Amino acid sequence: MKKAKLTAGKATAFAWLNSSKTSEVVWKSLPFRGEARTWGKEIYFPVPVEVAEENACQIVSYGDLAYWPEGSCLCIFFGPTPDSQGDEIRPASPVNIVGRIINDPRVFENASAAEVVMDRVKGGVESIAIGTDERTPLVDSVLRYLDDRGLRYKLYEVAPWPDVAEKVGRSVALGQSDEGIVLCWTGTGVSLAANKIPGVRAALCSDAAVAIGARKWNHANVLALGLGFTTPEGAREILDAWFSTPFDEEEVANVARVAEMERQSRS
Repeated sequence: MKKAKLTAGKATAFAWLNSSKTSEVVWKSLPFRGEARTWGKEIYFPVPVEVAEENACQIVSYGDLAYWPEGSCLCIFFGPTPDSQGDEIRPASPVNIVGRIINDPRVFENASAAEVVMDRVKGGVESIAIGTDERTPLVDSVLRYLDDRGLRYKLYEVAPWPDVAEKVGRSVALGQSDEGIVLCWTGTGVSLAANKIPGVRAALCSDAAVAIGARKWNHANVLALGLGFTTPEGAREILDAWFSTPFDEEEVANVARVAEMERQSRS
């Protein structure tokens, strides 16, 4: 999976890039640096790439990452622009969709005039936020797995399940971490609480098959595990599936629809 990290001042986001020709050009040209500009609820910045229109769209989705051929810029959309009619999201002219922001795109709302830096995420995962309401052997097994894989993580102090889920969820939503793992006795409570944070797609996974589906079809970015029902061996199988399964591009419209529901609920 092609994953990139974007920073603009204090704002950070992670982006998934699709398989379009424009996306390939962007990916091969990274890293980029450019001054952020805003246009309504859109942030855009110039990039050293020139590509013609490719399946260009005049209406885009909340969280889309796109290339603007007319201005040779990359654009991030998180709401209506001055050209929008009603609640639609309309660029100044057609754009080539190259991917989506994985976390909450609203982190860029106040990023005007900041320098944007965009680079690849090597290995597909930069850092993981972890929270649990009880320290058990399963938690230690998950940490050993991450250590063995050389994956960086931050483990929050043990706290009630709504609190640890919120901490992990906000870390992911704000781009402080690009992945999250939350644990409670059944996994249900932490998954429910984490999903209250905009930009979080938490999935309670009981086995590897569920983890594969959550990543492939739902673009889940927070893994929920049940302390009382997951063995260390089962957790390793789930984690293997979680970190090795790419997002299915055919599900982009469905994931965008969920993000739009989230945006509408905040309007």
